[in-house]
Amino acid sequence: MRTPMRLALALLAVFAVSIHAQVLQESPSGSVDWQSRIVRAKGMGMPSAVGGRPGQIRVARADALRKILETVEGMNLTSETTVQDFMLENDRIVTEVRGVCRNFREVGEPVYMSDGSLELTVEMYVGPELNEILTGDMPWQKGTPVPVQAAEALGGVYTGLVVDCSGLGLKPAMAPRILSDSGQEIYGSTWVSREWALKNGMVGYVKSLEQAMGQKDRIGDKPLLVKATAVKGEQKADMVIPDLEGKALHAMSENLSFLSECRVLVVVN
Repeated sequence: MRTPMRLALALLAVFAVSIHAQVLQESPSGSVDWQSRIVRAKGMGMPSAVGGRPGQIRVARADALRKILETVEGMNLTSETTVQDFMLENDRIVTEVRGVCRNFREVGEPVYMSDGSLELTVEMYVGPELNEILTGDMPWQKGTPVPVQAAEALGGVYTGLVVDCSGLGLKPAMAPRILSDSGQEIYGSTWVSREWALKNGMVGYVKSLEQAMGQKDRIGDKPLLVKATAVKGEQKADMVIPDLEGKALHAMSENLSFLSECRVLVVVN
């Protein structure tokens, strides 16, 4: 096989793997890639739009904004609340979210269809600005956390946490919790530094353990790997882990430190 053909096949294979590896939440309006924290949508401009091609593009951008907003509204905020639920409680939040969604970027060139319509692909990063609007007023950690268990940690000090929720039907959320089998909150906003959470998100989502272990910038060289036993909440976003691992995480101040810095990854598939 000639080298260019080999290269093309290799690139296709890499592309297929990367698509398969995305933690996607899809809806009629668009999709959320929770792994890269990107919201994507497509806007349409019909040939009947006033103003010719520039008019079509304006219509497509307006349609894309509407769909981006609808997609964001469908995201889980917590295990009990969607972004839409939260927005319905406060008109100010609605205005601020709309403002952030207007900052989408166009991906590639407009695609012109055979019927004369125009399709525009856009995306928006779920970053600190949107996190601030949606989660900024949560009850965050105040001061330095103190170990709440006297039990000796399993294996000592860890640099991060990987929670394997594969096969449990977990749904990603912006502010999930980790609970123990006995009901104790092991991880949630009160365990987290607000600054770290707004910058990096409370947890990161990946599709496999291999991907998780490759993200050393987030979880370090010695993460604790825990298999979740269940998921909880109306939106199925909270995780339940065994009591023993929960005690290990709360046994040492060093472990509480990495929890404070949101060094947590969740495997979803």
